[in-house]
Amino acid sequence: MNEKMPIEHYRSLGSLEDHYWWHQTRYQIVWRVLTERIADPRSAMIADLGCGTGGFLRFLRRRGVKRLLGADYADSALGMLERDGIPTARIDLEGAFRLPEGPYDALVALDVIEHLADERPFLDSVRANLRADGLLALTAPAHAFLFSEWDRMLRHYRRYSRAGVSRLLDGAGFRVLETSHFFSFALPMAVARRYVGAYDGSAACEFPAVPALLNRALLQAGRIEGALLRRIRVPFGTSLYVVAQCRQDR
Repeated sequence: MNEKMPIEHYRSLGSLEDHYWWHQTRYQIVWRVLTERIADPRSAMIADLGCGTGGFLRFLRRRGVKRLLGADYADSALGMLERDGIPTARIDLEGAFRLPEGPYDALVALDVIEHLADERPFLDSVRANLRADGLLALTAPAHAFLFSEWDRMLRHYRRYSRAGVSRLLDGAGFRVLETSHFFSFALPMAVARRYVGAYDGSAACEFPAVPALLNRALLQAGRIEGALLRRIRVPFGTSLYVVAQCRQDR
């Protein structure tokens, strides 16, 4: 099956996602959603769709979640998970797929849907692999005006708005429970990348290296924003998260 992201991006992910501020902030937000909406998330069956090199699955395993599955299309990604001892499944994210041992309590798709020419077959398969009250948690890049060479190099088709992603999920038979922007503090950097050309992806699509002190500061900014997201919805940011549940009227 063809790789849907550049091979060098998988290598980069595998070397930094266990500590890099951008990845760890996303993981913390989705973990918060799961712990608030699943009675016992550590015993839940959770699959990460388009799991890449498995950073979120390792994050969950460190928090005591044992019933995990990593699903992807890329040999380079799945090989890394298998070395970590995490069960894997090779699936076509753009077609019908069936996960082993399902149905699942929660399916997670972190920055996946923007890579799909048509999201609907993917969402149909998500519904088919979830329990009746199961959750879908996803993240995606926000704001169409930020679309840049970075997105093209990463083979993104689009960026999303809150209203747009809610309509997409509603049309696919989901009830949106919660959605918000996040990475509000990173928006100036993204605007600079888009309009000034600073690290805009024209030469490479890798995450820029940051000094350890700056990485810690950005992680702390993410924790502060994550605490705010328990109370309010942020109106802007470079990413969106959504948690949804299958509607029972379909």
